[in-house]
Amino acid sequence: MSDVRKHADGALFLAIALFAMARSVFLVYPDLNLAYPFLAPDSYDWIANGLAYEGYPVAFSMRAPGLPLMIAALDAAGLLAFLPVVTQAALVGLIILNHVLLARRFGGRAALIVTLILFVNFFLQNLALHVLADIYAALFILAGYACYFRAENHERRYIAASWFLSLSVLFQYAAVAVVPALVIHWALARRRIRAAALLRTLAPPLALIGAWAFYRATQAHSGIRHIGLLAPHAGSVFFYLLNTASVLGLPAFCLLLAGMAMACFQREREMRDFLLLNALLAASWCGFWVFLYTWNDRRFILYLLFFLLPFIALAFRDSHSFLSRGGIPGIAVFAALAAAAIAGSYLPYESCFTLDTLKLTRSRAIRFKSARDPRTGNTTLAAPSPRLVRDRGGFSPLDLGRLAAMRRGVNLHEVARLEGMKAGIDRKPVGLLCVRYESPDPFAWYIEKNRYGNYFRRRLARQPDCAAPDLEIVNGTIALP
Repeated sequence: MSDVRKHADGALFLAIALFAMARSVFLVYPDLNLAYPFLAPDSYDWIANGLAYEGYPVAFSMRAPGLPLMIAALDAAGLLAFLPVVTQAALVGLIILNHVLLARRFGGRAALIVTLILFVNFFLQNLALHVLADIYAALFILAGYACYFRAENHERRYIAASWFLSLSVLFQYAAVAVVPALVIHWALARRRIRAAALLRTLAPPLALIGAWAFYRATQAHSGIRHIGLLAPHAGSVFFYLLNTASVLGLPAFCLLLAGMAMACFQREREMRDFLLLNALLAASWCGFWVFLYTWNDRRFILYLLFFLLPFIALAFRDSHSFLSRGGIPGIAVFAALAAAAIAGSYLPYESCFTLDTLKLTRSRAIRFKSARDPRTGNTTLAAPSPRLVRDRGGFSPLDLGRLAAMRRGVNLHEVARLEGMKAGIDRKPVGLLCVRYESPDPFAWYIEKNRYGNYFRRRLARQPDCAAPDLEIVNGTIALP
């Protein structure tokens, strides 16, 4: 790497880190459960699992232990409100690591453009504001992927890859869609390693994942049962095709398709090997999330995103090589392509969890009919149902002014009221809190029992399953009975 390239990359990394630090200032709230605005329904459950590890008698669904153990450690230190700041640091690591990988294969120009697409990406930046484990799992998966690709015949790097992938499983089980591709690639393109080294490569999953599996199996309540969501099907193809285009933005998605076509004509051995690995990883992701796992969720595209970006980088590298021959007009066309891809990635949606919309401009979008199973909450899309709609969407997660306004808008009087209520609850004997609960939303109890259970550090039970109520929750508002 030249000195100019090193300085350019250093400036880019510093800018990304400084932005994350500036944004973090507006992500520290007086209470994570009650005041923090970026909490998905599962966020409260993740926090509950962390408090359970800390010893509090709250709901415990035995989610993967990585994030809950982080939550327990931060809460024990009185720093739980700073969890979103830690997530920002993980996001910075994810973006920088991806840039380093792309720059080594496609050069600084293509890597810079793709890094900007990633940095402004609404889906990624919005997801990183939420209390979820996916950013951490993706970081460890990408680190394992990087170690594997650089391993060649270096046995220690295979072991490092195994450690990172095993750590990712302790945050989310998404590596189950990565390992098959690595095994196939190793069998096709790598020399065999010694049996002793292979055994050492298997040590991390046996130690980390094996210990977690043993602990989970010994518990009377095993929590969320993922096996029940596995069944061969083809009903998710359009869902993930649409949402991958939505996550990337339409211009970048078109460049992805062009890059995949260009990959078929690559002659350089190392480049072909690199693209083959990414194609296998993308295919393995599809095999699991699209054709086997029955729950549809845009979050899962995070685990595909970094295996698609090399094809976009290839499209930029080769298109620049071709267009630059046309002089200034050709360079102008290339700059327009890059600007369109960056702008398309930036377009804000209503939420990073939006499932049925493809943005065309900031105010125009294509929307498809969606159906939610009332029994499970799973969402499916009807492919032949597009309609052009006017759509303002949400705000950009890069908008520090909006984040600052949200932070200033916290109802401190309500927080103080609940603090006083909590003092009274703490004087009650340790055990269940009985709740008189009313809400028209059948899924709201899943949120409220964890949200307020976390806050009061007790397990909540609804009447008539318990005796006289200790609390009353009506349409999300809490009061003593």
